[in-house]
Amino acid sequence: MSQDIIKEVFFLFHSFVLGVIITFVYDWLLILRRMIKHNIFFISLEDFFFWVLCAISVFSMLYEENNGTLRWFAVAGAFLGMIIYKKTVSRPFVKIGFGVLSKITEVVGKGITLLLRPVLFFIKKSQKTCVQMGHKGGRLGKYVKNRLTSYGKVLKMILCKR
Repeated sequence: MSQDIIKEVFFLFHSFVLGVIITFVYDWLLILRRMIKHNIFFISLEDFFFWVLCAISVFSMLYEENNGTLRWFAVAGAFLGMIIYKKTVSRPFVKIGFGVLSKITEVVGKGITLLLRPVLFFIKKSQKTCVQMGHKGGRLGKYVKNRLTSYGKVLKMILCKR
């Protein structure tokens, strides 16, 4: 085979792989959306940035391998890679990936809760103590105020007599 044909075959293969990679990354975005519920604004924003990054990566591949010239068989190769990945691997990958990440976040959440349990216990106890001291402090404050008021009155009486 001639070098030109081999170069074109590699170019088609790279286009195919790029299509698979783009769809694979989008599947991670779908998993993230299942993990954290998004409203339509944030979904649109994510899609916008995703497709901008995809356009940059496609242009970069075209620039590196084909001097920036758009070849329709490259578009077809990327499309074929996307379709094959989507029809074969995508659905099980999203389902399994979501399940695994859900379990991981559940285990990590329980671990963090377990580690923070003593801290939360200390915070609750200190809150109760502070509230009790505040009540007692309030009574003490009233007592001190009353005593100072009475001493102030006595002092006024003493000073006014002289």
